[in-house]
Amino acid sequence: MGNRTTQTTQGDRPPRRAPDLAVAVLGVAGVGALLAAHLAVEAALFVAAFAVAVGLVPVVRRAVARRGVVGLPGGRAIHLDATPLLGGLGLFVPVVVVAILLAVGGDHKALGIAAGATAVFACGAFDDVWGVRPRAKVLCQLVAGGCLVVAGFRLPALSVAGLGALPLGSLEIPAILLWVVVASNAFNLSDGLDGLAGLLALVGCAGAVALGAQPLLAVALAGACLGFLRHNLPRATIFLGDSGSLVVGFLLAAFALEVPASSTLPLAYGLLAYSLGDMALAVFRRSLRGKPLFAGDRSHVHHKLAELFDTTWSALAAAVAFAVVHLVLVLTVPGVLALTIVTMLWAALAAVLMIAGRVRLVSLLASRGPFRRIHLVKRYVSGRLRYADGLAEIEFSLRRLVEDLGLAHLAFDALRIEGISPGPAVAATVEVAVPLRTGRALFGYAPTEGGRVVDDELHTVVCAVLREADDRWSSLAGVRPGDTTRGPFLPGLASPPGLAPLPDLAPLPGLASPPGLASLPGLASPPGLASLPGLASLPGLASPPGRPSVAPLGVFDRSSAPPPRRWLP
Repeated sequence: MGNRTTQTTQGDRPPRRAPDLAVAVLGVAGVGALLAAHLAVEAALFVAAFAVAVGLVPVVRRAVARRGVVGLPGGRAIHLDATPLLGGLGLFVPVVVVAILLAVGGDHKALGIAAGATAVFACGAFDDVWGVRPRAKVLCQLVAGGCLVVAGFRLPALSVAGLGALPLGSLEIPAILLWVVVASNAFNLSDGLDGLAGLLALVGCAGAVALGAQPLLAVALAGACLGFLRHNLPRATIFLGDSGSLVVGFLLAAFALEVPASSTLPLAYGLLAYSLGDMALAVFRRSLRGKPLFAGDRSHVHHKLAELFDTTWSALAAAVAFAVVHLVLVLTVPGVLALTIVTMLWAALAAVLMIAGRVRLVSLLASRGPFRRIHLVKRYVSGRLRYADGLAEIEFSLRRLVEDLGLAHLAFDALRIEGISPGPAVAATVEVAVPLRTGRALFGYAPTEGGRVVDDELHTVVCAVLREADDRWSSLAGVRPGDTTRGPFLPGLASPPGLAPLPDLAPLPGLASPPGLASLPGLASPPGLASLPGLASLPGLASPPGRPSVAPLGVFDRSSAPPPRRWLP
């Protein structure tokens, strides 16, 4: 969802020029295109649905805001305001009214669409207000797909122009149900930026009208989406919620079942090109990382576009342009060639976003001063740790910390991560032991040209990240503060204050004591520092005001060194 800058609940606001101008341009273009194609009835239906949505959405917004049905910031959400949900009601009402009128006129398929949309809307609205488990949503989507089957929707074969057709036979009904579930959830995942879902719906409706797939319902949905966009384009004052995104996804899935049978796969894909491609990348990404397929993240294509362009409007333009290109391809290029081109386009986009993201991070690191560079890395690594779901993800995040901050080495739990260039700098490495709630971690770094202040900031930031990693790993492993059933990460270090010592800990491999330094079982003392029982003293780190020296570590000696720049408890 889009970017916001305050923490207040969205209320009524003065008219916004950019959204109003965009809606006006799209509305004039839509009506003009319909009239040019001699579709006067469709043009009138488009205007009527637009008027209903424009008038209904503000009423819904005020009602749900008073009752606290809002999308809260935090977690995966990128918006900063508590924003009303249930905006899908503004789309549902005009589309279902049109579907019922068509059913009264004898269109049984329209009645199936109305019944299925009602089931999906009820489930989505319940989720917006109280929350629904994913299994319950899938069950409602299967019921909606069953409504389509009963109403007469069929999918006898999967065909690609120039390649042939694959008859489905007894798999026809399961294929329809699977398609409804996949399309509905794919479109739901696309509702991640202000206005994106509504604009993608306009693209899909345009394709449905061009293909003659339920054109009256398609123009009604397009008009309703345009009316909703007046309140949902950046900066949005209401969100679709699941009550809207799931309904739109279901409707587009139903339209796709009506495309010409000569090339069902490419044409059906064209109506939901962006959503299906983004979902495929999300499944592939989560499979590689070992994450559950239903685990949300902020790595969708639109999130990366927003990071790349720094503005929501630019990200919207890029995403919608990408969807339009796909629709034009499947409408104008033969089936096999169209599928080949769109596959290459998605692969190219994924590669560009990966490279651009890395280049952007590197350029930011190079352009920032030492403090900003350190904290930029911290924000990045902390964000990855927040969604880490195992030790492998934690290791990857800490490896980025080591590489981007140029640390000599880092040891955390059973991990030992070496720096990129462990050369002469390691000889002058300062080693720091970090007390964690379940043990100890260790990192080393070479003093920088920035001087003592920069080194203290580096020390402070790395300690904070290590504690975040420990908290995340402890929560995943079910370890509570003060639990001594899982031993210290590094042997040879005294137990943290408040925890009983843990005996019989084997040394961590690879941490040998360097020549000429006081030997500590499994841990080397920092060069040039006096050896103390348990660990060498690190100059320049004093106990924080009001805190006693940490006697077991011997690290903080207030009498012999000035206090550090910052203390992290």
